[in-house]
Parts: sequence; structure tokens; C-alpha cells
Amino acid sequence: MPDTFTREQDALLAETVLRHIREGSTAIAAFEEVAVVMNKSASTCGYRWNNTVRHNYRGAFRLARQKRYELKYANNGS
Repeated sequence: MPDTFTREQDALLAETVLRHIREGSTAIAAFEEVAVVMNKSASTCGYRWNNTVRHNYRGAFRLARQKRYELKYANNGS
């Protein structure tokens, strides 16, 4: 499994993590999903996200977390 990432893989990683967070899932679940597509380990994907990709998506990540929060409390009737 090559540890290098292309720009397209970085974008797919970001899109997958952000979708999981928005939908109330976890980053770990996103790493597991995208690892299969990229033929990499989930830990490699997590490392790439935390040390490189996440910094380029700060605003989007903050909005995704806000959406998850709203979804969580909308479903609880609060």
C-alpha cells in the first residue's frame, strides 16, 4: 500500500470525512470507508487527515461539526 497521496485522494479523503461528520458519524468511520477505496490502511488515512488535509479544510470542518450538532439536537427534540 503506497503511503503517498494524490491531490484527488486528498480531496476524496476530505469529502468523505466531512460527509461523515455532517451526517453524525465519526472521522474514524470515514477513514475506514475511504481506506478501502484508496487501498490504504485506515490509520494511514487518519494520519494524512490529521497532519495534512484537515488544515486545508478548517472552515468546512467547523461547519460540518455544527451541522452534526444541529442534527443531533433536532433528532432529540431539543
